[in-house]
Amino acid sequence: MSESRNAEDSFGARIEYLQSMLGERFVSWFFGDFDGPTPEQVSVMEWIRSNAWIERREEVLWVWGSLLRAPSEEAPSIVHQLREFMGSSGGDDEFDCSEGDALQRALCRLTVQSFGELLIYEHTGFKLSTEFGSQAYRSAIAAIREDPDLPFSGDVAEMDPLYMSLTLGSVGMLQLAIVPESLMYAAWSLVNLKMKAPTLGDLVAEIPSVIAGARQGFTRSKMPGLGVASLSGIVGPPGVSVPLPWGTLRSAHGSEHPWQPPQTGLNSVRTIHHEDGREVSIYDRGDVVLSTDITVGCRYFTVDEGSEAEIPAPGRKAAEILSERIEVARLAFLLAWGGEDVPVLVPAWSRIVVPIRPGDSWGITDLSQFAFRTPTEVTQEFMSEWGEWIYRLGGVNFRRISLAAQRLLRASAERRDPQDALVDAVIAWESLFGSETEISFKISASLALLICSTGEERVKFRKRAAEIYSMRSRLVHGAEVNAGQISDASREAIRVGRQALRALVRDRPDLIDMTSAERATTLILR
Repeated sequence: MSESRNAEDSFGARIEYLQSMLGERFVSWFFGDFDGPTPEQVSVMEWIRSNAWIERREEVLWVWGSLLRAPSEEAPSIVHQLREFMGSSGGDDEFDCSEGDALQRALCRLTVQSFGELLIYEHTGFKLSTEFGSQAYRSAIAAIREDPDLPFSGDVAEMDPLYMSLTLGSVGMLQLAIVPESLMYAAWSLVNLKMKAPTLGDLVAEIPSVIAGARQGFTRSKMPGLGVASLSGIVGPPGVSVPLPWGTLRSAHGSEHPWQPPQTGLNSVRTIHHEDGREVSIYDRGDVVLSTDITVGCRYFTVDEGSEAEIPAPGRKAAEILSERIEVARLAFLLAWGGEDVPVLVPAWSRIVVPIRPGDSWGITDLSQFAFRTPTEVTQEFMSEWGEWIYRLGGVNFRRISLAAQRLLRASAERRDPQDALVDAVIAWESLFGSETEISFKISASLALLICSTGEERVKFRKRAAEIYSMRSRLVHGAEVNAGQISDASREAIRVGRQALRALVRDRPDLIDMTSAERATTLILR
């Protein structure tokens, strides 16, 4: 009994170490479901301990990369041999790849072979190369050559360059040799955005849509893309998902984030302790994810056919669309928040996933440039209210109020100095109701008429708004102003900006398409 217990303890310790190095998902896939260590599993762990138990990460990954590669169909990888020895199939040894056309079947077989690599890649960021000599890879290359909708038929060599111009803001080189891997990683990225722990079956089910998107890109000069951004500052209930006019707003599940070394960069955690004993923690990588469908323009050409300047991809840049929708979501958050001081919410990272492209890229935000984030917990009801405000903003001409939105977001989330926050918030006022003459009066009066309901409230409000406007003017002209007054005024200016935009979008959308001077005149002379 004691020897059995020691074996279980030793096995458990090694499992934990392996999980820390290569990821829980890979270890679960490798061993399959089990209630406790069998003698075969203990033997496997003994082998791992003696052959791959190396403290240095790069060497561990190199060893496991060697294990995963299958040089030929007749010589399966060591991983598969070990799993067969221990009686664990992991669900992929007999996976059915008989459905679909030739390319779909070939990519299915390549994905089955590469699933272990993908699991390690997701956890460590260490990119392992697809084995170019395997039968599955050669079958995928042959299927791509024979596909009439893909430009790799005829005498195109595997290493010949094909240039792709996408409305992602860049031109890149694509080669036939990396197309199978590109399609496979696109499917992997998309399925990880949909669920926390996709199985091999989930991944294979994504392949048909990726192939269809790639074909559409080459035949119609556009392909479906998915823009994704993570927002840091708040945390909601797990599993919450709110539908949007063009996508989804949901709680993060973890597998969608870019890999970074543990306890560094975006993996940093911020925690606040409340007096009632509650703890609220947020990740720098973000706890809320925004996703949106984006059409990406695509054009391809050989080196002899043109250059980046001569052959631009058609359509509006996809990155601009994603940035605008992130801005809409952040503004909707400001307008949905019911309290006085709005939590700081900032984009942590963003990316656009397309079916095929020469490489992948992430936009990582330098969070040190933003205001301090206080970890804040939000409810499912608030998430729904947030989504409703995104819908409202989608029903107006957002570009007419985009300057006010940008300045208000800077004031509330990007400025650490109250002076800067005050300046930005008042610029938001000016962009809504400013004019060339009697600026202070028209802005303060317009705000009072829009926000307040009684004459007494409007008189009081207009006076205070004029004082804040005057304080901003003195600041920008170098006058000395009490620091405490500046701090109070900046918070008030942000609150007033939120109230004004909320009233415009919800109650007076007829004013939005006007110029700032026309809005002021309409309110004052109504």
